[in-house]
Amino acid sequence: MKSRIFIPILLILLSGVSAVMSQSNEANDYLYAQRLLNDNMHELAAKQFREFMENFPTSPKAPEALFMAGEAWFQAENFEEARKAFLEVSGRFPQAPKNDEAQLKVGDCHRKLHQYEEAAKAYQRVKVFYPDSPFAIQGQL
Repeated sequence: MKSRIFIPILLILLSGVSAVMSQSNEANDYLYAQRLLNDNMHELAAKQFREFMENFPTSPKAPEALFMAGEAWFQAENFEEARKAFLEVSGRFPQAPKNDEAQLKVGDCHRKLHQYEEAAKAYQRVKVFYPDSPFAIQGQL
């Protein structure tokens, strides 16, 4: 009789521990990627941010992680990978708060790749889709 009560209680306790550990892993993984970026390990940081986003796709930090992957690729001067990541931010997370900045960064990537017409189009999209954004002004420069 006691074992019938003990097993469900044990399962409840273990599920609570699992949830806390998952949150802890999530926070640690994001901080690890951030430390890599701060230490100028751009390619590793980009891969870690991408891995974070894939491991925790429903995390509130997932859009930010994808944006930071783009930022890390940009700093590594891999502008094509950066462009892909910045484009994916709005594609996967249409309500992400950094969509305006991500679109501006798409233009910056095109400019670095000497794709000036595409850069102009990306900057124009910032002005059209995010007219109240401070990045809309930068897109005009």
